[in-house]
Amino acid sequence: EGYGAQPILQARLRQSLARTLRKLGRLPLAEEPQQQALATFQGELGPEDPRTLSSQSNLALLLKDRGSLEEAEQLLVQTLEKMRVELGEEDPETLRAMITLGAIRSDRGELAGAAELVQEALEAQRAAARASWKGSGEAATDTLWFEIREQVEASEFLGYSTLHAEGAVLALT
Repeated sequence: EGYGAQPILQARLRQSLARTLRKLGRLPLAEEPQQQALATFQGELGPEDPRTLSSQSNLALLLKDRGSLEEAEQLLVQTLEKMRVELGEEDPETLRAMITLGAIRSDRGELAGAAELVQEALEAQRAAARASWKGSGEAATDTLWFEIREQVEASEFLGYSTLHAEGAVLALT
């Protein structure tokens, strides 16, 4: 049967190959499999599918690395607009695209625009992290820790050079 009967799998494999070649610095070899993967995703899934948008973003990154900054920026601006609508402002792919666009603008000498984009992406990442943070354990554990801390003496940090110390357990629940 082969991969020909599974175009999405074939596109994913080509995209992985392109990404690997790009990371190895083999930019001319990376472009063809990336273009083929993008064409397959567009044809099979449509232009707004997350995999298509991710593939477009990967192509823009490849173009950036190749030095085709204007072409990379044009593609990524279009892609980012769709990502914001289809994936949302805080989606990791959207945020990566924003940072890549910031890097492209930085490479083009547009430092203010680059800094603004990267700052926007970082703020969105911080907001997403804060919203999803559940604490360093169960909420009951956190509440219990604060109650114990108010009843017993605080521990003392002895530094990184101390190899041995003694202590006493003052509370168990």
